[in-house]
Amino acid sequence: GLLKILLAIKHRQLPPSLNYNRGNSEIDFGASPFYVNTELRPWNSVNAQPRRAAVSSFGFSGTNVHLVIEEHVPLVPVHAPAVRAAELATLSAKSEPALRAKMSDLLAWLREQGDEPNLATICYTLNTGRDAFARRCAFVVSSLEDFRNKLSRALAGERPDLYFDRFDIEEPAALASGHLASSGFAEQAAIDRLVESARTFVRGEILDWTAFYRGESLRRVPLPTYPFQRRRYWAGPIPVTRNDPADEANRAGGAIPGGELSDGCYRMVWREADLIAGTDAHPTGIVLFDAASDRVDRLREKFPGSPVVWIEPGEAFRQTGERSFAVRVGAVEDYQACWERCGELGIKVSHVVHAWSRGAFEPVESALRAACDQSLISLLCLAKTLVRHRTQPKVRLIYCSPAQTTGHPVFAAVAGLIRPLCLEQQFIQGWALEMDGRCKTLWEDLIAAEFRESEAPRGRHVRYDERGRRWVKEIEPIGRDAQRQQAPPAIREHGVYLITGGGGALGLNCADYLARTARARLILAGRSEPRDEVLKRIA
Repeated sequence: GLLKILLAIKHRQLPPSLNYNRGNSEIDFGASPFYVNTELRPWNSVNAQPRRAAVSSFGFSGTNVHLVIEEHVPLVPVHAPAVRAAELATLSAKSEPALRAKMSDLLAWLREQGDEPNLATICYTLNTGRDAFARRCAFVVSSLEDFRNKLSRALAGERPDLYFDRFDIEEPAALASGHLASSGFAEQAAIDRLVESARTFVRGEILDWTAFYRGESLRRVPLPTYPFQRRRYWAGPIPVTRNDPADEANRAGGAIPGGELSDGCYRMVWREADLIAGTDAHPTGIVLFDAASDRVDRLREKFPGSPVVWIEPGEAFRQTGERSFAVRVGAVEDYQACWERCGELGIKVSHVVHAWSRGAFEPVESALRAACDQSLISLLCLAKTLVRHRTQPKVRLIYCSPAQTTGHPVFAAVAGLIRPLCLEQQFIQGWALEMDGRCKTLWEDLIAAEFRESEAPRGRHVRYDERGRRWVKEIEPIGRDAQRQQAPPAIREHGVYLITGGGGALGLNCADYLARTARARLILAGRSEPRDEVLKRIA
């Protein structure tokens, strides 16, 4: 049915209905707008409206579908009157190769279209209809030919007038705004405003396009889509050593060690452990993830010979200072852009301190989601960045969080993530660090001491209490005697218990056991009214 409708729309003809001989006498077709088509006839548009049709499918299995199809009507090109002497065109992508591919695709499309498109609508679509990513560039152009020329020169490695990219962030004041041919003073003032907007965009800031285009009637036009980077992820061949099946069978048939199963139980305990100090750490580059700036200067004073880069959470990627950035919490491309910028500044990152997690535990969905984004999701983005931009044989990673008296599920999940991360990526030496807010030892002193740890354990969980004592979480076996002493009673005497599905056989057996052994008060919940035999048993 769908294919039949599509062909009818394509050829603008209505095919006859199959196997139709006479109509149903109960249907008065003459008094309705409906009829059964019995011959091939032209499908004319009514009142210049697009042709529409519907396909219904009702199956015995409960499948009910009613699909409405409308023909595509090409938009009539709208040539908006020019309201500016020039236009601002912005482009962005997640990487430098993707940005160049996007420029190349746009240039090919502009050459193919000739002089038919409208420059204002093209720039409007580029500015308002595309997400802004970390890699950016901008053009101030006066015509389609000017746009094509500047795109071509930029792709060839030249720097045409009124073209801006990430290199303009370093010295924005030293760049001339440029001039367009035959522009007067008023036009040049407007161009200067476009130049300032272009610089603002390439710096990573957000432009208010609604205010920019206020009072103008423009609409978006189809342009080339994002050029995704095509990469192959086929698993390579794995060398396999042939084993003798008989040897494998012998190993599998070994005796299982005897003893009680309880001898294989373990528990987590905190043990006081002093630092094993090594040589003084001389980081080649420190990256501090912190929402506030109060710790940045203190860390720079503690490591005067090491460059410290500060990264804070923000709504978009931007460079806020010579060695400071703002990134979107869950955008891995923003993290990678920071590491690329560090490479351009000659900073080889060897130590990372993640201290975005500062808040106390709040059992509210919005607070838990924010805590998860700024800890677990952020750490995953950081791990991907460290793997991709590895510049040192070893990188030390400390995840800092406040010590919680009641525990924080999100921070605990991060501490559990660090250990397998370090096991899979051997060059990362990471551990979780909890600090009591009442601790008198300065934060930067604790960080410096942890940096000097000679063992640099992988995935260790460390805590500093209010007296500055250092505790390490370890695993110890639990003997049978200790289990009997520490295990609380499984069932509370005279307790209150809710049993879901309490009207079923299993639920009634559980209720009977609790009533006899613990004389508990019971609440039986079910999805239907209890049967008479159930009520009698309860009574």
